Amino acid sequence: GLNETFGPVGNEVKHFSMRIYSRWGQLLFESDSLDNQWDGTFKGEKVQTDTYVYKIFATGEESGSFEKSGKVTVII
Repeated sequence: GLNETFGPVGNEVKHFSMRIYSRWGQLLFESDSLDNQWDGTFKGEKVQTDTYVYKIFATGEESGSFEKSGKVTVII
């Protein structure tokens, strides 16, 4: 019941993209909507406990372009 999904929150975002990759570079999740966050699944199945890489690209109305990458750990 805590931290069931992963993704950013924000407002005044014009364009957004988030991708989640396995440690081997396989694309597991992709979203173009802030409302569509990753629930820790791939092809309908829960992923294993591991660390995954995320990349976020966004353009704000006043803040310009933003790019962020990092790691998220899934614990089951």
